[in-house]
Formats: sequence, C-alpha cells, structure tokens
Amino acid sequence: MRAIRSAVATLSLVGGLLTCPVLAQDDLQYDEPFFPGSSHDDAISTPEEILGFAMGERPAEHAEIEACFLLWDEQSERALLQTHGETFEGRTLYHMVISSPANLARLDGIRGDLARLADPRGLSDEDAAALLERVPAVAWMAYSIHGDELSGADAGLAAAWHYLSATGDDVETMREDLVIIIDPMMNPDGRDRYLGQLREMRGKVPTTDDQARLHGGRWPRGRTNHYMFDLNRDWTLGVNPETRGRIRAIRDWHPLLLVDAHEMGGQDTYLFSPSREPINPNYSGHLHEWLNVFAGDQAGAFDEAGWRYYTGEWADDWYPGYTNAWAAFRGAIGILYEQAGVDWYGVKRPEGRVLTYRESVHHQLRSTLANIRTLYKNRDAIREGWLATSRESVAPDGPYANRSFAILPSENRSRVGAFVDLMELQGFEMFELTRSFTASGTDRLGREQERIELPAGTILIPNRQPNARLLATMLEFDPHMSEAFLAKERRELVRTGSTEIYDITGWSTPMMHDLEAYELAIGLPREFVAPFDGFDGFDEIEAGVDRREAKQAWIIAGADDQTPALAMELMRAGVAVRFADEDFTWGNGSFGRGSLVVTRADQARDGTAWLDTLDALCEARGLAAHGVETGLGAGDIADIGGEHFDLLAEPKIAVLGEAPVSAYDFGSIWYTLDERYKLPATYLSAANLRFTDLRRYNVLVLPSGAGSEIRGAMDDLRRWVESGGTLIAIGSSASALAREGGLSSARDLSDVLGDLDAFEIAVLREWAADAERLDSDQVWSHDAAGGEPSYPWAGVDLDRGSSEELERRDRWQRQFMPPGTIVAARVDDEHWLTAGCGEYLPMLYSSGTVLMVKDGVEAPLRYGVIDDDPSASEARRIGWSTIPAGKTLLLRMSGLLWPEAAHRIANGAPVTRERVGMGQVILFADSPTFRATALGTTRVFMNALVYGPGLGASQPIDQ
Repeated sequence: MRAIRSAVATLSLVGGLLTCPVLAQDDLQYDEPFFPGSSHDDAISTPEEILGFAMGERPAEHAEIEACFLLWDEQSERALLQTHGETFEGRTLYHMVISSPANLARLDGIRGDLARLADPRGLSDEDAAALLERVPAVAWMAYSIHGDELSGADAGLAAAWHYLSATGDDVETMREDLVIIIDPMMNPDGRDRYLGQLREMRGKVPTTDDQARLHGGRWPRGRTNHYMFDLNRDWTLGVNPETRGRIRAIRDWHPLLLVDAHEMGGQDTYLFSPSREPINPNYSGHLHEWLNVFAGDQAGAFDEAGWRYYTGEWADDWYPGYTNAWAAFRGAIGILYEQAGVDWYGVKRPEGRVLTYRESVHHQLRSTLANIRTLYKNRDAIREGWLATSRESVAPDGPYANRSFAILPSENRSRVGAFVDLMELQGFEMFELTRSFTASGTDRLGREQERIELPAGTILIPNRQPNARLLATMLEFDPHMSEAFLAKERRELVRTGSTEIYDITGWSTPMMHDLEAYELAIGLPREFVAPFDGFDGFDEIEAGVDRREAKQAWIIAGADDQTPALAMELMRAGVAVRFADEDFTWGNGSFGRGSLVVTRADQARDGTAWLDTLDALCEARGLAAHGVETGLGAGDIADIGGEHFDLLAEPKIAVLGEAPVSAYDFGSIWYTLDERYKLPATYLSAANLRFTDLRRYNVLVLPSGAGSEIRGAMDDLRRWVESGGTLIAIGSSASALAREGGLSSARDLSDVLGDLDAFEIAVLREWAADAERLDSDQVWSHDAAGGEPSYPWAGVDLDRGSSEELERRDRWQRQFMPPGTIVAARVDDEHWLTAGCGEYLPMLYSSGTVLMVKDGVEAPLRYGVIDDDPSASEARRIGWSTIPAGKTLLLRMSGLLWPEAAHRIANGAPVTRERVGMGQVILFADSPTFRATALGTTRVFMNALVYGPGLGASQPIDQ
C-alpha cells in the first residue's frame, strides 16, 4: 500500500471539543494484511494490478470495480459474472457467482433443487434428504446500497478476488460446498455521484476532521439513487430498477445467508446483527437462533483483531423493506453491517487514533469472511432449519393456513396493475374468483365483517404458500409490536420524548395502494377460484376512441390514475378538455365525477387531426374515450353546457429542488412526473427562487424542507399566486405558509390553541350538512315561534380550559406523534381534488403537523372516518373537536398511534385548498408521493397539479 506521508494541522482536545487535526507521519498508514497466510492463483490478476492502487487505499468507482469483475470472469473457472439490471443512469448491475468448477457447470440444476426445497409441497422426506445432501449452501453478500457508504463495495471487491483466486484447501473445500455470490455495488449511481463530489472537494493536504465537507458531500449526497430513493427501503415496494433486478436474481438463488453492508457516523464503531425490538412478528425462530450464532463468530473475529463493535442498540427489524429484513422473510439469515464511515483518507477519533479508509474496508471484509465461515461450518443444520421453515409456510395446519387476502375489482386499472406487478415481482401466487363468494373477515379499518360479498373477478392471495412470511408482512393490515417493547417505548417517550423506532410503523400494501381489500379468515376456496391471469376479471376495455362519428363528445372515465396524465398530454397537444365535477348520464352512458369530456365544439382545429391525437394518447395510456350523441342529462343531471363541466387549462409545472429541500420528497415527485407518468416539468434551484421568473409557470411545487427559501421569497410568491398561480406546498414547506405572514389562512394546531372554537365549528358544520334532518312543517310554518333554529354547535361544550392548560397538553401530545403510521381520512366527495378517491383514503402520517382550517379554507380530506356507534349516547370530545352522539371516529389503520397522538390528529386536515387572489394555495401536511408507493395520496397530488390551473385558479382568456 502507498502510505500517505503528509503532516497536516494538529488535533487536540480543547474543552472536550475536537479541533483542527495534526497528523503524525504514519497516521494514515494501515498495513495490516487482508488475507494473512493465504495463497492465491497467480493467473488471476490482483485488484492492485488492475486498478493501480492497493485494495482499500481509496474508494473504487463503478467503472473500476466493473473492470475487475469483467477481467476475472475471463480469467477464472471458479467464477461466473452475471447481470441483474441497469440503473436509471445506465450503469450495469453485476453479481459474481463463485464456486467450484463442478458446481458452476450445474448451476441450473442447483437452482432447481433450491426451488424445490423452497416450495416443499408434495416433497417427501426421502427426496428432501437427497436434495439437502447434494445442494450447496448459497450466500449472497451485498455491499453499499447507500452510495455514500463507501467501504462495503471495496470490501466486496477484495472478497470476490479472494474467493475466486485463493488456492488453500480451506477455500477450495468451501467452494465445493458453497455458492458465494458477491453483489459488490448495489447503488452505483449514488456511489459515483458521491465520489465525484469528493474528488471536487479533495485538497492536496489530507483532512481527517469528519466535519469537513470532504466527509459530507453536498445535496443530495450519494445515499440515494438517481431519483433520490433510499434503496434500503424499497425491497417491499419494488419501485426502482436496482431493487427489481436484484429481487428477481435473489429469488432464483434462495440464499441461506444474505449480508447487507452499510456505514454510519464516523465517530461510531461497528454494528452487526441481531437487532433489538421491535422485531416484526413474521420473523421465524430459526432466524433468531442463527443470528446469535453468526454474531458470536463475528464478535470473535473482531475480538481477535482488538476492534470494538456492538449489536442492537438503535437498529430494529420492524419495517420489512430493509435489505436484511426482506431477505429474512424469504428465509435467509439476513445480517446488517454498519461500519463507521471514513469517506476517503481517514477520520480522527476521540481516543486519538485515525481510522483510515483501508481499515474501515478491512472491518467489512473481516465480517464477510467470518460470516462465510459460519455458514460453511453450520451449513447442514441451517439448510435443515430452512426446509422446516418452508414446510411450516405451506402446512395445512401451519400459522398461515387460514388466512387469505382479497383485492376487489376496480375501475382503476393502472393501480390494480401496479399491485399485481408488485405481487408478481415478489413471486406470490394469486387466484381469481370465478363466481361470487361470501366470507368473513376484516376490512382495512379493522371492522369485523361476518358476511363479505366478494364478486367474481376478486383477486385472492392465500397466505399459505411459499414465502408466506414475506407475503404476510407486506399485506397484513395490522401487525402488533410486543407488549414488552411498547412498555419500553412508552417509558422512553415519557422520560425523554425520544422514540426507539427507526422507520415507519405502517406499510400494508393494500392500504398504501388504496385498494379495497379484506383479510379473510379462510384458506383458498379452490372450487371458486382459478389461477390469476391478467385483468380478465377487471372489466377488460378497448383503449382509444370508439364511435369516431359521435356528434357531441367523447368521455374518458375518471377512475383511473392515468386520467390526470392523459388530460395534461391532451392539452399540451392542443386538445381542449373539460372536467366533470359530478356524476352524469348522457344517453345510455353513465360516468363518474372526475371524468374528462372532449367535445367537438371546444376544438379549435378543423378536421379530425385532434380526434386522431385523442385516440393515440388514450391508447398509449390504456384508457377508453366513449363517444356520445347527446349532452343532455335527464332531469337534474348536468348538461354539457352547464357549470359542472369546467374547461381545463394547460399546466406549466415547476418543482423546487436542491438544498434545503428534502431530497427524498423532491425525488419521489420527480420520479412520479418523469418516470411514472412521463410528464414534463421544470426543476428549479431553491437558492435561486427569489431571482426566478415565475411567470413562465402556473403551477409551482414546494417539496418539504424549503421553508427558509420560502420566507425569503414570500412577497414574490404572493404576487405570483394572486396573478393566477397554483402553489402546492408539502410538509415543512406547507407549515412555512400556514403561519402569520404566510400565504395560507390554514394554521398549525399549536398556533391556534386560543382560537379553537372557530375551527371546531367548521368541523361541526361539515357534519351537520350531512346529518341534519329536515322538518318541512317548520320550514313552511307561518308562525315564527313554530320552529327552532338549528346550530351545529348546539349541545357542544366549547369550554376547553385555560390556554395554559391547552398549551401544556399540546406539548405533551406532540412528543407522542408517530414516525409513520397509516391513518384514515374521510373524503369530501364533491371536491375536485378528491376525484378518483373512495369514501375514505389511507394516508401515511409522519410529519407531526396538524393543519387547521375554518371558514374560507377548504378541507377536501380530514383525519378520521365517522362510523356508527350505538353505545355512544352523547356527543364526545376527541382532542380539540367533538363527534356527534351515536358516532365514533375511526382513525388508526396500521402502525403505532398513541392515544395522545390520535387525539391531536383527529379531524385535522391533511390537505387544504384556498383561493388567494386569482390563484390558489394547496397544502399537503405529509408527502403525498411517499417513496412512490402511496398511490392514493399521489392521485390527490396529480389532481392538484393537472386540474389546478383550470379548476381552482383563474386563467386569462387568450385574445
């Protein structure tokens, strides 16, 4: 290794604080050999020979690692390089399969044997024993899913070379009994982006101060992929090509061990599995047992080197979308590594030593070697335990035998298609009801249902199948944490206000996709089903224009999530489009609220070119345009020339990005527009907001995090909105507008504790509009004393106590706000923003913000679904508002929600809309496009983007 021999500024402890480092001559030298005592095949090029620098001397780029793997694939008979996809930026995703030449010659047979053991239905004990005897154990070793966590990929590079070129008997024997798969770089786009930043920030004089920009990068750093997704949350979501390709590859191999190598803060040490509570209840006892064995061996390897380490502490295994968690639910022993991050030269630590980059790579490599040895030593017992777990998943008396999930038919074909695609990606078996069926079960709000009428075409997914644990984890509505953990979490919240929970606590796929679904207390009713085969049961349609000779108009039903995108495409192509704000029937056709109407009379172009455009764009989006001969609605049904069919205005969208905007929120919006719906937008720099000519746009999106830039440009934003702009703000950016001096009259709950009456009365008015019974005798009475006036707040005690007590309660409740829980929001079924929504909408709540609205501000959605409760004889106060007698408020759908938080959130407005001058302001309390998987709230967001300029704002008529 080339030692860096620079003497730079000094490190001293002054008042307990680290100051500028001074390096001794050998501070950055780390000469411990990676493979002491090992011999390697001279015919295989070393990484040093290929790269020109020693292993771990500096981080290797994607192209450099790729060059090594391509050359080794040519040189070695013990390795086979395979690909599993390509990133958004076009970088190839590789994994290298390392084993004996004999095993590599029969890979198809090995994969077939593994598949048979993974699905042991009909597999006899004798046949199983024969398979276990001949099949090697598979390890999938994966590194650096976060691009700015560098050391893992270089450890993967070193491990690959060692296992394919080592000539000692120990490794030769391992290759005969193991298949070792090295997945060296899980996020090459993020890694190369980050290394590019570090190259720009590097100077000739090394710095080991981990507060230097060399150890941090700049927005959006390198953690995320191209569209700024955290790939270590994506395994159960399947959004990104890196994840999708890797899932398919891992499904083929059924590894018994899967390692996920990360980094953490530079002043930390080294963490590895097992995790601490909360642990998802679908983890098997088999995994818990072996995680402790692997941890013991890994600790022994670190003890031998004198390195510090720990397990558990901050790392939990509740959320299933982590790499190691997802692998565990598929039956692998999933192990997490977290190495203190160094980035380049090294990091000066409080104990006075420098942790060099090469040493950090060595930690990851030593962990890899230790885990492979443990798998090798215990391969027989681990295989037997894996088979036993697989048998349990498909057993007729097993824990998953009497549960199925039902997804009802829907007119929202693209959303059902996204769900089906995810189920197929994960390899789940699906069936379709061939005729109607009645079952008992639970709906998404937790209500027990004795008779659920399931129509033909319903998708049924039995939990009893291979990968039952992963399926249960992804689809079940309401998993519970252990009582012991809840007690610990409560104690910590009460004592310090801090949570032990690392990520979101609710993620049920049917809820995040907002599909009508039930958990059924039955197995698969085989006499009523057939294997699911596409959309046969979902009202197959002929996309494009029908009846080109229609006299009046063409209608595109508004249920599908592709509808707003189609509307924008049509307008950009010069086709005029109208929006139906209520249900209507013309002739023999009935159409829902949110449908698009394209009339002959509105088109400025002569001829039929516009009709050809309509046909082509509808076909591309999988939507049908139905021709109608008349626009007359019978009776009170809306007619084509009336007020219920507003002409839309073409959106010209801008989205604010770069620091201080949340990269996650920006990225999910960018992906939604650019990748999912293929719609154009301009992406602006937040730092230049005050100098941007906003007149070019009529829609501006402020993702979460832009508060400081918003405050500096408030006057410019106000003028733009008042001139007709649609301003959409999310999360903390919404909070910045919902305060004195902001653009919105909505307010955060904490800011209006002294004025809650007006906000509660606004809620009571909404309920009264639907609940009041009309007494016509009183209306037509000639006697003024013959009728009693009705007040929404009648019988409601508006006395809440002193403002000091309200503030004290609010401070207490705020510390219990959830880190990510799915709650139910009731839907205003007349508001244009909720087109395409059902009676209620599952929403992921994670911000801590509770938006409050009163007269003058619209609340298309409110937290909590009103349900009947005959036992509630009187009106009751829940938090700051009252619910009527005979009713209850259903709020929590999935995830942890303390009563304090529930009372604070209830009846708040997750989305608000208000007119400001000729324009409008729309606020989202939380990210509507969260991880590109919250499809219900994404629809509301798309409605705001596309329909906003025409429906909520006033645009000038071009002369």
